[in-house]
Amino acid sequence: MGELNHVTGDEPRVICVEQLATVGNSVVLMVPLRVLDDSVPSELLAEEQQSLETIGSITRRRQFVTGRIALRRVVGQLLGYSASGVSVRADERGKPCLHGLARSDINVAIAHSGQIVAVAASLVSAVGVDVERVRPVRDWRRVAARALANAVCLASFEAGENNDGVPLEFLRSWCDLESVLKARGTGFGGESPAGTVVAPSDATLTRFACRDASGECYVGSVAEVRRDSITSAVSVATAESTPVTMPATASTP
Repeated sequence: MGELNHVTGDEPRVICVEQLATVGNSVVLMVPLRVLDDSVPSELLAEEQQSLETIGSITRRRQFVTGRIALRRVVGQLLGYSASGVSVRADERGKPCLHGLARSDINVAIAHSGQIVAVAASLVSAVGVDVERVRPVRDWRRVAARALANAVCLASFEAGENNDGVPLEFLRSWCDLESVLKARGTGFGGESPAGTVVAPSDATLTRFACRDASGECYVGSVAEVRRDSITSAVSVATAESTPVTMPATASTP
């Protein structure tokens, strides 16, 4: 996968759901989607309660609530005191940012897939996280050819597809890519219009795996990028760039 060769270890690290984990310079937490009733969760700030009212999808509502509560827990772990009053907002590129802190050196990230939300925070590095439920993926070869274009990696993806049609190595590499782009704060729009995207040489990647309460398996990556490399990366976005998105599962019509 081009320069995506900074993955630590040969096997992904196992991270237990609901347990804080230290990954490099970051604190990471995997949590299950929160079950919502008709009441507004008391842990949300007033502005978040207002934002929640504008979200129609129940899944998106659960992701919104779960992610913000979990992120404040991780930030509190980093700071050593409660972060219950810290607001989480998205910048113009959708990257989560913290408001209401006396300090501005905490970098955070949120990801979700299936029944899991992953959050990460760091005082040292720009951090990104991505997680994917292990599953068959429709049209994964098309996405791999565009976003992860490399004859060697495409061959490894083919070899890594199991008998159930799950492209495990593709999912892992997709998480690598997404986590790096989130750390850089650019998204796919900040990469070349041709779609061939590689990790910067200053990125450190740690792959992980976990299971949810039902036994579903997930893979993911945490990327840590030097902060002094972020400013120039954000400025390269072009209007001609077309976003690349993960296709639906193979079972989706």
